[in-house]
Amino acid sequence: MGSVTIADTTVRVDGSSNAVQIQQAASVTNPGKVTCDRLTVTGDAPGSTWREAIRCNQDGCEFTDLTVSQPGPDRRDGLLVNGNNVRTVGGRYEATRWPVVQNENAFVDDIYADSLDDASVVRLSDGWQNATITDSTLLGGFGNASSCPGLTTAGNQYS
Repeated sequence: MGSVTIADTTVRVDGSSNAVQIQQAASVTNPGKVTCDRLTVTGDAPGSTWREAIRCNQDGCEFTDLTVSQPGPDRRDGLLVNGNNVRTVGGRYEATRWPVVQNENAFVDDIYADSLDDASVVRLSDGWQNATITDSTLLGGFGNASSCPGLTTAGNQYS
């Protein structure tokens, strides 16, 4: 399967849906790389029915210099990553609940994240391992970091 790039794009979403959903089919063993570069997601979408601005269910994706502004009601999340080995570099993430949720072997660098409900801004999936979060501004810090072995952090600011 080939690679896909979403670049220099703005998506406004006001209803309970994902602006972008990346889904790896169970029957595909080498799905190709999905890259989102300079994507902007705006709107007042709610988080009802567990909807996030961006949902990534595929390994090996990359998010670079995104702007996610999701101030909608019902605990709206920004970027939810269920895939492993995903890179998130640069960008600004603001959401009602968790701006960034990461999974195993994640690499996060140079992001700004703020929860509009004062929740932790980077939520770590239970039991994840070997992740790196560096040189970022994380207003509210980490959620459940103590249950994540191999977490490496450096150069982050928390206020």
